[in-house]
Amino acid sequence: MNSAEYALQTVLLVAQRGSISVTELALALDVAPSTAHRVLANCRKRGFVRQDARGGPYMPGPTLNEISLLASRPVRLRDAVDEVIHELHEQTGETVGVMILEGRNARTVQSVIGTPPRAIGPRLGRVFPADLVAGGKAMLALERPDHLLRRFPGRVLSRASDGSRRSWRDFERELHIIRHRGWAYAIGDTDPQISAIAAPLVLASGDPVAAITLVMPRARLSTKPEIEQMTGPLLHAAARAQSRLRGGEAHRSPPDP
Repeated sequence: MNSAEYALQTVLLVAQRGSISVTELALALDVAPSTAHRVLANCRKRGFVRQDARGGPYMPGPTLNEISLLASRPVRLRDAVDEVIHELHEQTGETVGVMILEGRNARTVQSVIGTPPRAIGPRLGRVFPADLVAGGKAMLALERPDHLLRRFPGRVLSRASDGSRRSWRDFERELHIIRHRGWAYAIGDTDPQISAIAAPLVLASGDPVAAITLVMPRARLSTKPEIEQMTGPLLHAAARAQSRLRGGEAHRSPPDP
């Protein structure tokens, strides 16, 4: 078996047995204990297993638990966020969207158009450079460094609407701030007339799965007070959607017609 097959078999064994030691894994895989230890260390690094005490057995980690949760329950991303983004729209009157990452881009997969005169044109299905839009940056800030570099080979970033392009170092600084602040913003980066703020939805493994965005005319979202005024409702909506996505809130089915 190659390293990927060792890892998959290890995850399967941990899921089946509930826990496993280095010696037990070495016997199960027919490998040396040093190899079994290395496989477990890699699985632990990615959150598939955890070890509560040094030298103790390895048990299912947050990533494995998250996969099990996602596979066994009926709530999916659309189900988890649909009610939440409609409530955020009703609360703010603004255009609300949900974005996911696609390579170096971010795609809007759900959208509720703002009420006039706040309405921003339809964004459902539109694709934007992830390093320029708020939703993309909110998710990229939580990407592992190696994943981030695979999305941007050569560390070459996109050009903004004004033709400028940031350095990779400046981009890393921005992502660091976003990661610790919990939300991102973009002012006129893809369209000089449009601004947005976004908060990520994160799995228990720490990996971002989507981002909720508020999109507004730049004339009403460009100053610090204007941005901070919208972060409260946005973060509350993101926390609720994330809870629903993880199964923390029972999914409410629509009433029968």
